[in-house]
Amino acid sequence: MHGSRSSPNEILFPIHNAGFSHTGAAPLHERVQDACFTMREVKLVLDWYVQTKEMGWNARRKRQGARTPNTNHTGLYIAKEKGYFAEEGLDVKFISPHIYEYKRTPASFVERGEATFAIGPAESVISYSLPPERPKMQAIGALLQGDATCIATLKSSGIDRPAKLDGETYASYAARFEGRIIKCMIKHDGGKGSFIEYVPDKLDTWGIFLEGKTSAAWIFEHWEATDALLKGIELNKFRLKDYGVPYGFSLLVFGCKQELEKDPELCAAFLRACEKGFQEAAKDTSAAAEIFLTAVSKEHQHDSVSLDPAQVRKSQEIISKYYIAEDGKWGRICKEKAHTLFKWLAESGLLTSLMQSRSPVPGVSTTLDELREGHAGDPVPCDEVNPDEIFTNQYFSDLPV
Repeated sequence: MHGSRSSPNEILFPIHNAGFSHTGAAPLHERVQDACFTMREVKLVLDWYVQTKEMGWNARRKRQGARTPNTNHTGLYIAKEKGYFAEEGLDVKFISPHIYEYKRTPASFVERGEATFAIGPAESVISYSLPPERPKMQAIGALLQGDATCIATLKSSGIDRPAKLDGETYASYAARFEGRIIKCMIKHDGGKGSFIEYVPDKLDTWGIFLEGKTSAAWIFEHWEATDALLKGIELNKFRLKDYGVPYGFSLLVFGCKQELEKDPELCAAFLRACEKGFQEAAKDTSAAAEIFLTAVSKEHQHDSVSLDPAQVRKSQEIISKYYIAEDGKWGRICKEKAHTLFKWLAESGLLTSLMQSRSPVPGVSTTLDELREGHAGDPVPCDEVNPDEIFTNQYFSDLPV
């Protein structure tokens, strides 16, 4: 089922040495002079966020045409545009979930063997280690070195603290832990944690929030909040850490654990190229924004992708600060953050046996409302799920696993 990942499609070029090492590969222009070089195809599924270009009830069709990569991905596009993936012998293809009308998650592509890696939140990776039985996912790198997200409300709504979300409507992505995390935030702020979790078409989550059809949404401060700023819309923003949730990571790079272990050098090569791209993006935000705009235009010239240059440039100024850790490196997963988040999920009763579904199967899944109300199945004992198996640095040569 997942075999396609362990033997990506190969494109042959005339060179001598196709081997790689954890100390880094020779530049492509040098290696192409050798005898038999193999370019390996790698498919990476991006996470997704929607950019709206106009407001109003008639904007939905416009929103559906605005399916965009975002500045979470700048380092990836730089790595491809500058040839850093190619230097590692990798022919990287970016997959945007919009090709399936956002009806599938990035993780589902990896689960079905249709992609090598995906980008998503820590909760997605953890969920695959809980019932029901599915291929286990493993995070191999942190795209961002902190939590760049927040829960937003319109300033005009008067909802200026999480407790005031009681009785309101939250625009949900229908994720396993999402509604329960929001409930914990509300209760931490003195509320009851009682709200409506509304799941719109995923293309419309941000748009319907801006239109006032929902009261709150989970957003990126550098992307959706920048979109609001440029539109002159004022937001209240609640950071998760300020309301008892040690979120830690906004986004992670992950794959199917079993398949990753079959090809550690592929993982190491991919991460080396990614690090070059993100290091460059962090050093010069203005140049990074322009390279990103150019690269996206080239990569998606046949897709319905539309980026607002002003949003990209402003967003890049904010998010570049999240790329690199204090030690000057990109991608290493802070194990303390990982363990803290995992422990909090367990102590808050969120590690349970039932997953979410719009068509629940008894003993396997339940509704979002039932999850929030505590009818989430049996608690999953912590000793049955090892966070060190879920989060690893083993494909970076300079850190312990």
